[in-house]
Amino acid sequence: FLMNKAIFGPKNSIHIETEEDFLSSKQNAHISPFIPEITAEERKSVDYNKNPNLLVYLRKFITRLKQSISFKYFHLLKDYHYNLLSDPSCHFKEDPKPDSLYLNMLKKLIISPYHPIRLLWSVLLMLFLIFSFVYIPMEISFDFFGSFTDGFHIIVIIMLSFDIGISLITGTFANGSLLLDPTKTCANYMKTMFCTDFLGLLSMVYGLIYQNFQLGIPKSDLGKLLIYFKISKFSWIIRTLSNYFKIEHKYKSYVDLLKVMGTSLIIAHVIACLWHMIAGLDTNRNWIIASNLQNDQWSMQYAYSIYWAITTMMTVGYGDIVPRNPIEIVFAIVVIIFGCVVYGYNLNTIGIVVHEISKNENKFNAYLQTINSFMNRKKIDNNLQTRVQEYLHFKRTEKLVIKAEEENKIIETLLSYGLETYK
Repeated sequence: FLMNKAIFGPKNSIHIETEEDFLSSKQNAHISPFIPEITAEERKSVDYNKNPNLLVYLRKFITRLKQSISFKYFHLLKDYHYNLLSDPSCHFKEDPKPDSLYLNMLKKLIISPYHPIRLLWSVLLMLFLIFSFVYIPMEISFDFFGSFTDGFHIIVIIMLSFDIGISLITGTFANGSLLLDPTKTCANYMKTMFCTDFLGLLSMVYGLIYQNFQLGIPKSDLGKLLIYFKISKFSWIIRTLSNYFKIEHKYKSYVDLLKVMGTSLIIAHVIACLWHMIAGLDTNRNWIIASNLQNDQWSMQYAYSIYWAITTMMTVGYGDIVPRNPIEIVFAIVVIIFGCVVYGYNLNTIGIVVHEISKNENKFNAYLQTINSFMNRKKIDNNLQTRVQEYLHFKRTEKLVIKAEEENKIIETLLSYGLETYK
């Protein structure tokens, strides 16, 4: 065996067997089992009473065998594995069971996230959520009551309930593919955004019941802030609309800048409302009395509150509005620490956005300056120089420079996942 040159000889004498050769050899060759097959008579002749532990050992062996293999379920096996086993039954496809009438009706109701009806509802819900994010903190802080507040709560409950129903019949993307199966769609929604949607709905129902029926339950206006759990749905809507209308593709830097500004304003708005609300915890000594605003309208008090919130978050702090009791001092400390984090994040994000905006402009200006220097050195006519500059501006505006290498990489990535429609 050691003298076998086919194994220990030169490398060019070794035959490397490919996968196709291996499969063909296994299909053509007859593999004899290592253990002879047990006949029915021999199986009946086994007396398990003489050896009662035999069945226990067999079960342990089968259990360990199942645990040691990577494919425990037949649906995980692929054609390669069936061909390796030379199993012709793999080509037999069972007729699928017909779906029930109820399931067929549900399949007809499932819509794509980019369906026109779904997009229209997303726009309406986005506008409604923006108004809710602004109004609900002011309602908690300034104690808004009346027919408008009750009507608003009823509209919130109707909108959030209807949104849960729409979300249950909206298809979802999994591993880059659109799923329109009712079972998978509902299961995915239950795992992702159902809890946040339900908490937002529950807070509005609780507030409406308390204000109108005056039940013997503790009041908790801060529970209405659970509406901010809908931020996850708001982000999903923004991403869906952006993908459909190609907004970020055309104005990505400006959209990022708008997101930073909008997020900062919402945070400042919530802090301002909380800053006004905690002033009511001590009616004898607070920042409102110190600023002589106790007799002013709520709009003036809100203006001073948002002014304090923004100056504190931006680490300016003019010192004209300061905390006057221990509760306000603790709240101001928390806002200062949180504001430093928000300010640092906003500053870094704005710097990146401005850099992205000016990067292409600076690159084009440097390119144009090089061409102008060349034409001046060659003493080219001014009319021709002007025409060249205008043509270069036209090329830049129309974006005729195509990034072929990046496009090919993206197409290859899509094709690797089987998206043949992108060819």
